[in-house]
Amino acid sequence: MVKSILQRPLKGFEMSGWFFILLIAALSDIDAFEVQAPQPRVVAVYNQPAVLGCVFPPSLDLGSPLEEGLVVTWQRVEDLRVVHSFYYGTDQLARQSGEYHNRTGLFHSQLSGGNASLRLESVGPGDQGRYLCSVNNMKGTGKAEVQLKYAGRFSFLLPSLFLLILLMYFVQLSIIPWVFILYLCSLFVSSCLVRSYQRVFPSPCFLISVS
Repeated sequence: MVKSILQRPLKGFEMSGWFFILLIAALSDIDAFEVQAPQPRVVAVYNQPAVLGCVFPPSLDLGSPLEEGLVVTWQRVEDLRVVHSFYYGTDQLARQSGEYHNRTGLFHSQLSGGNASLRLESVGPGDQGRYLCSVNNMKGTGKAEVQLKYAGRFSFLLPSLFLLILLMYFVQLSIIPWVFILYLCSLFVSSCLVRSYQRVFPSPCFLISVS
């Protein structure tokens, strides 16, 4: 009898110890879930697509099918307009704001790997602003913010004309030979043409952001 009485507190202590261990494991798993924006600031070119990056911890089995509990929501920070919504394993296009219809998309094949990035088509002045990526699944919930800056169609043209006029002036003064001028112009133009079609990284061609 005495022995059984003494064993009861020990069993209770053992159960509480296991509960404490499970609680610590659950809290550590929640802390490990973090949504991040690889590039917090994105510069987009007129009428070109832009990719707003957003990643979260992937599932342990990268080959497993997409979990039904995954919820991905992109919103404008300024007024909480829904840019894109994904849950129940499919896009919820009826929930997004009208100006984003047929202009947004997720990388569905990469969602199970932790990629919740948003592709925005035909960027215009009204798309400039702050975007919030929210991810919710069985592991936890997290958010990350991305700022989209817009560059107008004349952002490349005006600096190019200014540089060309300046170079022509130096040529008239016989300061710079013609061959060197043509070489610089070819490098500048080719660099602008290549960089202007990049969707994520800012262009080095003296971008002028339209506020």
